[in-house]
Amino acid sequence: MLSALLFMHTRLAEAEHTITGARERLSELVTPDGPLDAPGATTTLVWTRRLADAVTTREVLAPSLTQVLGSLRPAPPASSPPPASPAPSPPLPAMPAPLAR
Repeated sequence: MLSALLFMHTRLAEAEHTITGARERLSELVTPDGPLDAPGATTTLVWTRRLADAVTTREVLAPSLTQVLGSLRPAPPASSPPPASPAPSPPLPAMPAPLAR
């Protein structure tokens, strides 16, 4: 589930970034005082399509991500404490050094 959440978050962040960039680029391309020639119209169409795709991605992912995150709840507290782990065994006595001959 974590992988799916991270994937959706990454896609949502990419869509938001594309929306911001496409809006900025379209505002540069379409000016009230400037004529729109054929290459400019094609470029405007490309950026408009990118904007539409990014908005669609955001509109699909945002509710899904919100629903998944909303369904996550903390685990209920345990009714009984977990069993204690066994006590560690005492350390072994040090081995005496071998006698020198």
